[in-house]
Amino acid sequence: MAPLPSLAGKGLGLGVNTPPIIFLAVFDILWAAPHKSLDNVVMSKLFISYSRTDEAFVRRLAAHLDNLGVDIWLDVEDIPAGMKWSTAIQEGLRSCDLMLLILSPDSMASINVEDEWQYYLDRKKPIIPILLRPADIHFQLTRIQYIDFHKQPYDQAVEKLHKELGRHKISLQPIPTQPLVSTPTRPRSIDLLPQPFAWIEIPGKGYSIAKYPVTNDQFRLFVEAGGYGNPNWWTKVGWAQREEKDWTQPRFWTDTKWNDKEQPVVGVSWYESVAFCLWLSDVTDEKIMLPTDDQWQYAAQGDDSRAYPWGNDWDCEKCNNSVKPCNSNVTTPVWQYEGKGDSPFGVVDMAGNVWEWCLTDYEDKSNNFDRDAKYRVLGGGSWNYVLTNLFRCDARFWDTPLNGNYDIGFRLAALPSLNRVLTS
Repeated sequence: MAPLPSLAGKGLGLGVNTPPIIFLAVFDILWAAPHKSLDNVVMSKLFISYSRTDEAFVRRLAAHLDNLGVDIWLDVEDIPAGMKWSTAIQEGLRSCDLMLLILSPDSMASINVEDEWQYYLDRKKPIIPILLRPADIHFQLTRIQYIDFHKQPYDQAVEKLHKELGRHKISLQPIPTQPLVSTPTRPRSIDLLPQPFAWIEIPGKGYSIAKYPVTNDQFRLFVEAGGYGNPNWWTKVGWAQREEKDWTQPRFWTDTKWNDKEQPVVGVSWYESVAFCLWLSDVTDEKIMLPTDDQWQYAAQGDDSRAYPWGNDWDCEKCNNSVKPCNSNVTTPVWQYEGKGDSPFGVVDMAGNVWEWCLTDYEDKSNNFDRDAKYRVLGGGSWNYVLTNLFRCDARFWDTPLNGNYDIGFRLAALPSLNRVLTS
């Protein structure tokens, strides 16, 4: 582990709205307190304190611990109805012996998180900080060593976490496969991704498609989970391009014209779109990827060969476009045209707003995401296009997988996953 840098005197940004905090307590781990002999071990609990914006990372870490035989208690699911939230949190704090503290700008700006680690410091309970993203660390924490999940690959950082937990006499052992399927501890995509999000099952085709394009608020989870720093979630070619271009976030990510929470994320290359899918698949244990060209078209058109998602007659009021007399100058919230230009299956924004990346190689029509294709398929048209034929369900455009323009986004598709239910 590396020592925390001294950042005393730097602003903590406490003026921002502090997100709600989720706490995990991990039960049934052996713990030997320093003043006790190993013959007098007691049951211990591991408390993870973090900002809700870091939930995707913490969920992944919790799933990893679960695979090592750790029993996970998640308060947002397990607090009994009618029980006072603060009472449950207080009990969790009181009963736990060791804290994992996730360090990020949001957690360091959160008064709730500060209350939690201060509780542990006051009672001389051990804390293991985990650096997820660079942040202005509170001066009281700068003397505690941290595990760097920001610069190191995830697997290497996890190995160091294993060793540190061992130093605290916590034993992690893989559990044998059980014949009965237990309730999954990983979050479902439908629960993890911020609204608006829904899956629409395409009847008889063996896949589901996202009702809306991916929004900025949803893509934010990937960014905050360290998505741009983990090669495990990228294709080999994509990771090489990320390093060469030094991508750390989508283009236009900080531009207020394009970055409203419910606008579709733009400025993402095909490689970044695939990386998001691989990250989400890893976190949820669902089979999520970009739709193929055929999947995308069928979800937009159905089986009646209609010209546009809503029918055969063009109507510029059905989607976000610039075909006269309509004249758009920006993307719109992904729900804005819901109920107006939906496909036969109720899929929204399949025409207009943003071009959507498909998995398919434009030249040879293959669907291998590891292939170094020259061009990838785009469908749907976008807000700034003026020709009606580009909004047809069967119209196809292409671009290099490197390009991330302000009129290109993507949506998700999913295959059935064993023991996972996509929708509630």
